[in-house]
Amino acid sequence: MQNKFNELGSSLYQHSDSIAEKALEAQEFVEFKSQVNKSLQTQITQETTNSLIEYIGSKLQNNEGTKGVRNLAGTKGDEAAINEQLVTTTLSTIPFIEKGIWEFFKEKCLELDFSVSEVIELNQIINPLISEFSYYYVSSFVENNTRQKEDFNKKLTELSIPIIQVYKEIAICPLIGEIDDERANLLMETSLSRTKEAGIAYLILDLSGVTSVNTFVAQHLLNTAEALKIMGVKVIITGLSPAISTTIVELGIDLQSISITSSLHKAFVDLELFKK
Repeated sequence: MQNKFNELGSSLYQHSDSIAEKALEAQEFVEFKSQVNKSLQTQITQETTNSLIEYIGSKLQNNEGTKGVRNLAGTKGDEAAINEQLVTTTLSTIPFIEKGIWEFFKEKCLELDFSVSEVIELNQIINPLISEFSYYYVSSFVENNTRQKEDFNKKLTELSIPIIQVYKEIAICPLIGEIDDERANLLMETSLSRTKEAGIAYLILDLSGVTSVNTFVAQHLLNTAEALKIMGVKVIITGLSPAISTTIVELGIDLQSISITSSLHKAFVDLELFKK
């Protein structure tokens, strides 16, 4: 029996290109008839289809377990996510791939004189492989896509804490919009690391674009200023709104050790960057 499977697998591997092409052509025809987006096929890589068929052909020639199909599905799922393909692109192709394989097997099984029990065993090998490929493809796609979104959100958040070096040892951190707890924590991390890297001695924390903060954020902003002071960086806070000023007063925070100016221009004047 194994000799038959070897020959069948070898033949499938050799004809993977033509089987894949027929499967994709069949899919295109169905998608056209059902008026589904005809550009769907353009998103499907011939390589993914060929690789799956080639793997099944190799699997029939040796019993290597399911690790190979998991690795293949994981690689292809990652590629799809990176290339921003829809997860349904490959999944919608699977039935056509399966049909194409069995149509190829039909002729070869007759040629090799497969018995009913051998065909059943063949089915027990092929169908689980295809199902497992689909499962791990989706899992890998979702995991990769989630990582990409997390990385994007992290970069976006980092951009929300800009440290702009304007002159030698002087930098500005203009904050705009709402400052939540996460952004407040990131402010401390970013300001401490960036000022150390750039050798900043003065950091102007401009809050003119921030309308209000909660008590935790207000305290965290001042803690950030204290942490920077310990590192030898003098913090100048500008643009405090009435709402933020009220919050600070209600907290009873001592501001004597922190320099506060009414505007960014005034801060520049105090640092002798501008003339009065």
